[in-house]
Amino acid sequence: MITSYLKIAFRSLRKNQDCTTIDIGGLAIGMAGRLMIMLWLQNILMIDRYHKKIS
Repeated sequence: MITSYLKIAFRSLRKNQDCTTIDIGGLAIGMAGRLMIMLWLQNILMIDRYHKKIS
């Protein structure tokens, strides 16, 4: 059953290559942006915790 779903998915991806490329590119850019924001926030939060006795 899963193999038939995969076959149908790959046929559809091959048939609509332009839309597939745009969709996968947008997904990759979105995931990279999310990762960069998370790393930036982690860095900011670590700086705030560096000194224990901040007034």
